[in-house]
Amino acid sequence: MMRRLLNLSLATLILSSCAIHTGNTSSNAAVTDDNFRIMDLAIGQAQTKQVFGIGGLNPDALVLEAKTAMYRNYPLEAGQIYANVTVDYKRSFYLIVVTTMVTVSADVVQFNPSESQKKEDIFSKQQAGRPSAEPMAKPSGRSTSEYLKPGEQVGVYTMGDLKVMKLENQVGKKRYELLSTDSSKFIYDVKSIYLIDELTYDFEHGYSVGEQVKWEVRGESKTGMIIGVNENMLVIKNEDKITEFPPEDVNPIETE
Repeated sequence: MMRRLLNLSLATLILSSCAIHTGNTSSNAAVTDDNFRIMDLAIGQAQTKQVFGIGGLNPDALVLEAKTAMYRNYPLEAGQIYANVTVDYKRSFYLIVVTTMVTVSADVVQFNPSESQKKEDIFSKQQAGRPSAEPMAKPSGRSTSEYLKPGEQVGVYTMGDLKVMKLENQVGKKRYELLSTDSSKFIYDVKSIYLIDELTYDFEHGYSVGEQVKWEVRGESKTGMIIGVNENMLVIKNEDKITEFPPEDVNPIETE
């Protein structure tokens, strides 16, 4: 009887998964008054898996990858800084697999905010029921978020490649939760998400997926096809190279 209980306990221990969370934050603090406003929370994530302790990145490289993702997901605008940077580690264990997730987050602080920015800070967003002072002027063309629908495939440009992910849901005014091909979850700012379906998108720049474009590099003409598009940037495939381009840096190829 005792042997059966021992075997059952051992099997339960082996088959069960567990997770360990650790984290640290920098000592600097952001001040919120007329000269400083916390506008948003920037987040970057990176993950690695090890089997029998083999594979993955060392912790420093993983933090660097998460930090780079945070910079890419929430690029700073004029007069903004990152403050109160926090690094969180989550290690999950299941049988012979160890998964390490690193999340780097920071407050986005705006120096000398304008009157409109004061109404758009993170604290104002959390106060429900307050009407906005006046509607903001809507730019011509649609925004990327108008095309984003849960369950659809989208692209994220990282390390010279356009990775296809599944859009899960919206987790903030400008952030979305995406599911990678290995079922890992990541949070990206809308600026980093690309539409990849070959549809006609009503963006101000006028480009859509599947169009052929051209550009010049040191006097040499290059051509490629758009494989990802959002309201601000294009992802273009040229032979075996995939690159991000601002729309103003390329020109359409006229087709007869």
